[in-house]
Amino acid sequence: MAQIKSALFLDFDNIYSGLMAIDPQAAYRLADNPKRWLDALTSQALSSDDHRDFLMLKAYLNPNGSIQDMDRGNQNGRLYFSRYRPNIIASGFDVVDCSPLTYAQKNAADIRIVVDILNIIYSDDFYDEFIIASSDADFTPLLQVLRAKNRRTIVVSAGQTAAAYRNIANIYIDRITLVGTLEDDDQWPNGYDEQSQSIGDIKSRVIDEIKHYIDTDGPVLLAELGHYLQGKFREVIDRSNWFGAGTLKRFILSEELFYGMYATQGHYIWNPSLHEAPDIAGPIHSVDLPDPVERVCQITGLPRLQRNAWNSLFEEIEFYARNNTLESNEEFNRNDCTSKIRDNLSRENIPVGRNPISRIVNRLLYAGQRLDADAAPSAENIRDALIRNVLGDSRIRGLRDDEKEAFQNWFCEENYL
Repeated sequence: MAQIKSALFLDFDNIYSGLMAIDPQAAYRLADNPKRWLDALTSQALSSDDHRDFLMLKAYLNPNGSIQDMDRGNQNGRLYFSRYRPNIIASGFDVVDCSPLTYAQKNAADIRIVVDILNIIYSDDFYDEFIIASSDADFTPLLQVLRAKNRRTIVVSAGQTAAAYRNIANIYIDRITLVGTLEDDDQWPNGYDEQSQSIGDIKSRVIDEIKHYIDTDGPVLLAELGHYLQGKFREVIDRSNWFGAGTLKRFILSEELFYGMYATQGHYIWNPSLHEAPDIAGPIHSVDLPDPVERVCQITGLPRLQRNAWNSLFEEIEFYARNNTLESNEEFNRNDCTSKIRDNLSRENIPVGRNPISRIVNRLLYAGQRLDADAAPSAENIRDALIRNVLGDSRIRGLRDDEKEAFQNWFCEENYL
């Protein structure tokens, strides 16, 4: 068994704030027990013969940092990050206080992390792996140095990040995977014990994920399912080449535990005992998009839907926001939101799975479009917030201005909405 000497650096303010924007309960679970979460999350990047030893755990915290949180905050609804300091210390972290250095309240946590990692690199101590939990793309040059020094790197992000930052890391764990890992206790299969994760164990977990995904969402695109699984099990899937099958489709069709359970047609897979076959020739599935829209979808992972399907989606999001008013002591429930929107779209014969809907809802939240406000947003508000978020995505910087304009016009043509 190979021992992986690992150092973990948690930019607490960055990760916690990012999670609060999309799923407050996930943020609370992270803050209450960060070591357990990070053990579970990073264990996916190990082979069956490896064992990770965290020789260094550092968390960078602005003791004066705060956010507005009426549930956990003080009498003024202000929650200070310092309240989580005991939890972080109890999880085994060395807490580094990063007080603001400027009037803009910049706390320099990123610089402190860079300095600490470079001190390690150029010292006599050796670490095989560096894990950075932060969405800050300013770490990209540091990852380039680590790669040149033949160190493995893992990036954990709770927000949108630049392509260069994602791609330079050996393993990138995005916010969707992050939130999925921070589910309730009964969503932690086998406790994610990193010392017992053989290839067989992980294969069993992949099979369970496939069954749950297809049986819950109905006919799904194989590409969507593959993207979801890659987010959770990328290292093992890449190393084993889909457990020897070569592709996800071949794995499902060849795996004995799936025998006779699922049907495939074109790019879709479904459970015939639970769902009707997709109407491949129907208007929703035969999607012919303008070139700029096609390019944006490919680059950003935006679902490939026709304009009338987007119209229905925006209207269903508005309907949800208007009819699910929260009490003062309730939190926005992302799972409930995406499930109801999916079910309503399904009744309109528009089969969009929860995973793409969740990605869209996340984008809306990052764009500042709340779905739990007293004044519910209109479909037009929702559409404009999504367009604003997509056009601000760093991954599409290579698009010309006329292509971005064509993408926006495609959503906003006359008589649409």
